[in-house]
Order: sequence, then structure tokens, then C-alpha cells
Amino acid sequence: MAEKQVTLKNTGALGDFVLASALQHALGERGFNVGIISPAFMHPLWNHFDIRGFTVRTFKTDADVPAGETVVDISTYLRHFPHSDKIPGGHGRKGHLSEWMGIEFLAKGGDQVLTNANINPNTLHVSPSHVRVHLTDHEIDQGYALLQNIGDGKPVLIVAPLSAPPKEDKTSLGPRDLRPATVAYLADTAKKLGAVPALFGPVEEYARLGDPSSLREYAIIPRQDVRMLSAALLCADAFVSVDTGPLHVAAGAYQGSQTAAQTKGLPGLWKIVAVLGSSARETLAYGTEPSHTTQTLQTVSDCALIQVGSPCGNHGYAPSDAYTTHFKPVIGTTGTFDSKKQCLYITVEGSQPHMHTCMTSVNHNDLGERLNMLINERAR
Repeated sequence: MAEKQVTLKNTGALGDFVLASALQHALGERGFNVGIISPAFMHPLWNHFDIRGFTVRTFKTDADVPAGETVVDISTYLRHFPHSDKIPGGHGRKGHLSEWMGIEFLAKGGDQVLTNANINPNTLHVSPSHVRVHLTDHEIDQGYALLQNIGDGKPVLIVAPLSAPPKEDKTSLGPRDLRPATVAYLADTAKKLGAVPALFGPVEEYARLGDPSSLREYAIIPRQDVRMLSAALLCADAFVSVDTGPLHVAAGAYQGSQTAAQTKGLPGLWKIVAVLGSSARETLAYGTEPSHTTQTLQTVSDCALIQVGSPCGNHGYAPSDAYTTHFKPVIGTTGTFDSKKQCLYITVEGSQPHMHTCMTSVNHNDLGERLNMLINERAR
């Protein structure tokens, strides 16, 4: 019997790469030898996913895939528009979830791949519980030592304030990015609580924040490979993140290394404070412990939240003309809708398009209370 093989073409984003481990797991359980096309620097992370010995192959480009092997492009799984359940033939989407990769896999030809292998496509179940990054004890000890050096014995708060920027605009803050005032507030609060606020370097990557004074109180963790990034996030005393790659790495590292983390007395998923902005709570469907979540959408427009029923899911990736085309039947917009700058909910209410306010309305008191609880708990 011929070996069952399939290769996934993923996005170039770290979070999407981690989320794809759940799809790889589901296919591996069904006997597939799975390959993935993604940037080379991520490959060491993929090779150590908790995949129960399933075969994994990594490729840098399409040309590296063996001739004749089926390649399924899941890189567009984020292109399902917010509230697309209101568009004929569409599917609702609440954020970039591993489950959506499963849907994209089936829609892009994966259903035929399974059928050819005598597997019912309807049985494919992709779960965020299988997003796992397995770290060795030695790697965890290295991550702990790194943070001990950064914090000099004090608790360390790691902050991930920015999401990956859209390719066409790497200078503007988007609907998932913290604003400078919030970044500065987190550092000030951490220091008042006796902790050391830290960012992953290099500092030039935060130029989109504009105001360099918002970073002056932060220790800069030197650039790490993806393995050490995972270990550092696992060992941090607290982690405040927007919906971005390191958030999913942190959750995956705990789910994949939970036993070792508990043995070493490291904090669990509860240490994560996720400021979601335009993303939905379902983005954090990890583990059995709920992540602390500051859902800022409620401060944008409670009326619109009730009317539409969920965060818009706008990640600022789709071009303006695509948003305008898809949303005119839903929200009746006139002119062009700029997905990177305008708030869909305020537009729904019938007013003129406004700048999105998800992150400008973040409740600092709420964040402060959560940090106080996390850091004081670790200090006891």
C-alpha cells in the first residue's frame, strides 16, 4: 500500500505555524506523512511538536516538495471575512483558529485527499488542544536562566504589544496592536509591583509604536531562536500579549510541556493576559485553565456588540476593495472601507466610518488589577 502523503502550504506567520500543528496532528492520526512549506527559521519548532512520533517533513519552498505530491494551500484560512455567515455561501469566522485550518484544508482539496485514502472527510476534527510545543528539560532550564538574568531575581513580565503588520503597510498600528500609552502603563505598573517589564528584541521592531518613550522602562531580551522564545514564554511570571504569534507559542509551549512546567513550579496558562482588540475569545480556546482575557471590544460599542453578536475579527489583512465588496450587502457602506483604520461596528450603527477604537479604549485599571494578582501571587 502506498504511503499516504500530503504537504501543507502555510502562511509565513509564527502564530499560524504553531496553529498548524493541530491540523498536522489530526492528519498524522489518520496515517499521513505530513509536510509543511514555511520559512526555515520556524522548522526547528515544528520538528519538536508533540506529535506522537508522526512523520514530519519541512520545506522552504514549493519547489522543494517531491514531484507528484499533493500540496494543499491553507495559507488563506484568514481570508474568511468577519461575519461572512451573513454573506450567501459564506462561513462565520471568529478569529484565526486551528479549526479554521481544518475547514480550509477540506475546502482547498483536502477532502479529496482524504477520500482517496478511504477516509470520510467529515471525520476530520482539528482541536486547539493539539497545539503543542514540546520542550526538553534542558531547554526549559535555559529559558529560566535567561529570565533570571534579565530580572536579576525579580519577577519578569513579558509584553508582546504588536501583531504582524500587513505586508502593504508596516508603519501603521492596526486593530490588534497596543497603543503607546498602554505599553508605557504596563511597564510602569510592573515596576511598581517589583517586577521587570521586558520585550523581545530588537527594539527597532517596535517602530510602529512611534513614541520611543513608551519603551524606555523595558528590558530588551536579545533575539532568540524559536525554541528559546518558547522556553522564555513558558518560564515568564506573567505575559501580556495581543493576538499575535508569541501568544500561540506560549499556549502551545504549556500544552506541550505541561508536566515539566508543573514539576518545576512554573505558572500555567492563567498567567497570560490577552488583549484581543478585534479578535474573539475563541482565539484562546486552549487547555483546561482559562486565560485571563481583556476583551476590549465591549468598550467600543455595546450596542453594536449586541446587534452583531461577536468581535469583527478584522485583522487588517484584506485589501480595502475586498472589504468594501464583501461588506456592502451586509453593512450598506458607501465608498471604500479601509479595514486597517475603520471600525466595522461603528459603520454598522449608521455613522460615518471611524478609526477603529478597540485598542484606544483598553481599560488600564483592569490590566493593572490582573498584573497585581499575577505578580503578587508569584512573589508569595
